[in-house]
Amino acid sequence: MCEDRPTSYYGAYVFAHELAHNLGCQHDGDGANSWVKGHIGSADCPWDDGYLMSYKMEDERQYKFSPCCQREVRNLYRRPEFKCLTERKAKKTIRSSKLPGVMTSSSNYCRRVYMYEKGMHADEAYGVKDCRVKCTTTSRMYWLLGVVDGTPCGNGKACILGKCRNKIKISKKD
Repeated sequence: MCEDRPTSYYGAYVFAHELAHNLGCQHDGDGANSWVKGHIGSADCPWDDGYLMSYKMEDERQYKFSPCCQREVRNLYRRPEFKCLTERKAKKTIRSSKLPGVMTSSSNYCRRVYMYEKGMHADEAYGVKDCRVKCTTTSRMYWLLGVVDGTPCGNGKACILGKCRNKIKISKKD
């Protein structure tokens, strides 16, 4: 479905988007697929709202599913032919208490996400604003990119799902 470039963590975003397609979600703004039994579509959720099923990444909505996508997942989940989705076979295990943002630098993150852009780095003067970094090249082209969870955003806080919040503690279960 997708590839995660090591230490970019961008693959988690792409994976969530692609998994949503597998769970019945269309891109926001797109209608139902006629060849899918009982499909509703997402025509009533505008692309420009910027949820995960669009490619508009402007605020914390980029980390959330639109009401249309949520409805589509519930629709699929309730269908008898997908009952296997409700069966639990494995225990949930947390392998690390560290969030990705503490495991990589902003410049490394920019380089990994935009690996084909020459001289890519994070603009240190820009810092982290609204949980976004400014990824720039030597030719002064730049992109604003939402940071991964755990990225420090000032005053002892960290970005979590696109918002600067008090740091959370994740404890390992024994």
